[in-house]
This record gives sequence, structure tokens and C-alpha cells, in this order.
Amino acid sequence: MFYDCHTYKSVLDGDVRSIVNYKIGDAFLPNNYYSVGIHPWHVAEADFQLSEFETIVQYAKEKNLVAIGECGLDKYHDNLELQKQVFQMHIELANQIGKPLIVHCVKAYTDALFLLKKTKVPVIIHGINNKLGTIKSFLQRRYFFSFGTAILKQKSIARETILSIPDDLLLMETDDSDIPIQDIYKEAAKLRNIPLEDFTLLIEKNIKAIFKWE
Repeated sequence: MFYDCHTYKSVLDGDVRSIVNYKIGDAFLPNNYYSVGIHPWHVAEADFQLSEFETIVQYAKEKNLVAIGECGLDKYHDNLELQKQVFQMHIELANQIGKPLIVHCVKAYTDALFLLKKTKVPVIIHGINNKLGTIKSFLQRRYFFSFGTAILKQKSIARETILSIPDDLLLMETDDSDIPIQDIYKEAAKLRNIPLEDFTLLIEKNIKAIFKWE
């Protein structure tokens, strides 16, 4: 089984289990699990209303929704102070309902670390394409690291960083890409010099540890 820990695409494939970033109002597909949250890009919009978060709270209690996020901080977008407030709300919600947190973090690592110190649930830092030194503090806290299509690009930083992540903190994702998760697994296994079957079992073990799946 191939696990895609963060995607915006619903994949009808018996060999894939996806955690889909849920869009309010969409149908739940039986082969998928879901996460729900407010992306920091959307927080920066002038028309953001806290009532939107109240809707998130209601959906977060659904059985199919297994994680909170993606949420987080992005310094490339305006209104960082509001982003921090909304990120804190997501952290508190995750703690309250005991569901893992999927985090988007761009150029705001110190701020994110400060807010995440109160987190009581597993934390997944998604879309890793950073130098190891940049994410070292996250690594020291034993957060999980999810790699996606960046590792398919020959000159990407992710291809180097993935070699230094411990086996038990590693995850795979497609995010908003149409590239099959199987292709990302194959490249990651090749980079780490692990047979694909063993690598697949490794990721499955991590997923089950995070989400308490049998």
C-alpha cells in the first residue's frame, strides 16, 4: 500500500491511501482519509472571517477527518500576525481532539517553532525542500517530514535532505501535483538505496504510528 500523507487530489486507486486536504462541501470518498484546515495563504486574504474556523471545528470531528491542516505560516504572504493567531487556533484544536497537525512553513521557522512548542499531537512538516540546517530544530523535536515532487528534480535541495532524515520520521506526499505517489516512492527509495518494497513498509509503519491505525 502506498500512503500519500498530504494531497489535494482524490485518487481512486486500490493501492493508494490518501489524506486529502478537505474542501468544505465535498463528498467523502471511501478510500480516502482527510485533513481540514485554513491554509496561511487564505488567512492573508482581507475577507478572512473567524466564522470560517468555526466551520473547520465542526468538520474536524468527522471520523474520516484524521488530521488538522494544512495550516501554518508563510512569510511570502502578508499579515503574518493574523497567520500566527489562526495557526495557534489550529494547534489548540488539534490538541483538543487529539488529531495530528499538518504544517505549512515558509521562511517562518522561528515563529513556527515557538507556537508548536505547545503541541501535544504528532506534527507533520509537509513539502520539505530545505537544507538540513534550516529544519534541524524541527528534527530535534522529532517532528515528521513529508517529501513530495521536489525529490524528482535533479538539482533540488530535497534530494540531499531526505538522506539525513531518520527512517521513523519520513513520509511521502503529492500535494497539488498530478504525479502518482508511486513515482515519488520509487525515487525516494532509490535515493536512500532501499528496495521499494522495504521503503513502502517503512512509510506504512510511520503512518500507522502517527494515526494509530492497525
